[in-house]
Amino acid sequence: MLIITLFFAFSLRVYDLADNPPGLYIDEVSSAYNAYSIMKTGMDEHGVSFPLFFEAFGEYRHGLYVYSMIPSIWIFGLNDFGTRFTSVVVGMLSLIVFYHFVRKLFDANTALLAVLFLSIQPWHMHLSRAAFEGISFAFLFVLGLLCFYKGFENRKLFFASIIFFCLCLYSYGVAKLFVPLFLIGLSVIYRQELLQKEMRKILLFCAVLFLFLAAPIYYLSFFSDANARFQQGSIFVLSEHPVFTFFTNYASHYDPYFLFFSGDAGLRHHLSQWGLLYYFELFLFFFSLLFLWKKRSEKKIQMLILWLVLFAFPASFMYGDTPHALRTFIGAPLFALLSALGLFCLW
Repeated sequence: MLIITLFFAFSLRVYDLADNPPGLYIDEVSSAYNAYSIMKTGMDEHGVSFPLFFEAFGEYRHGLYVYSMIPSIWIFGLNDFGTRFTSVVVGMLSLIVFYHFVRKLFDANTALLAVLFLSIQPWHMHLSRAAFEGISFAFLFVLGLLCFYKGFENRKLFFASIIFFCLCLYSYGVAKLFVPLFLIGLSVIYRQELLQKEMRKILLFCAVLFLFLAAPIYYLSFFSDANARFQQGSIFVLSEHPVFTFFTNYASHYDPYFLFFSGDAGLRHHLSQWGLLYYFELFLFFFSLLFLWKKRSEKKIQMLILWLVLFAFPASFMYGDTPHALRTFIGAPLFALLSALGLFCLW
């Protein structure tokens, strides 16, 4: 069943990839050309050798996704298909990792159903067909979570988990706020397990490893132009009442009209005349909330609630363009899992 689901998901993502969505968006073009330039010369379009951030149209793009595009462009060439095929690959890897993650938390049946929901989800399907860096963030985050939960059986995987969470920071801008907040919440939820005597050294080493790997990205974000997009478009710069604007933005991402019926205002982020999720998932979402409430004492459920609370948090600091499907894409796997849990709860 998993193989059939993955084959079906791959067909949905690769069919007519070069022409649908029609035409490359400027962000896709920028990423593809810089990947091509790195492949050919070792420098970006501005002559900088192997940068962490790529300057593009008055902002700086995170480099991890750009580097990951090099194999696709090398194989297929600098064209529409070669530009977008990396997203297909990362999207498919996300489904595989997501299956193992849900199976670790629940069981194989729930995992299969959750992967089926994610494979046909308009949100995930569309952004697996366009060259936007948010797809890599979702993949690395779920992989980090999978390693975290497997780390209770094999302690070495805690280190792998921290590495993947740190790679999230290099993949997409919103991760720099989302990941630390999520890790703090995750540490509070599992504080009894993490503060056991045999875990203290591992926890300390993981904290030092995170600080060491994350230091370059935060240093460049605070002391260079790498955070230009946020500095130009944040609520603190453009809004007269930033606190009110933040809460308005935050609430808009939970609007059923945004999630289930219309999507955001930018058609490049979702299927035309569709929401991010299917209509019937609104019905399942209410049952999933009932499931979360009934099982709220379980730590894995508390983790899902934390994820649900935080997925829209970083995007709410930007002024305009809210609600925003790409900046909140980290919620796509979560809502697929909630749909599966809602269906089981209804059953």
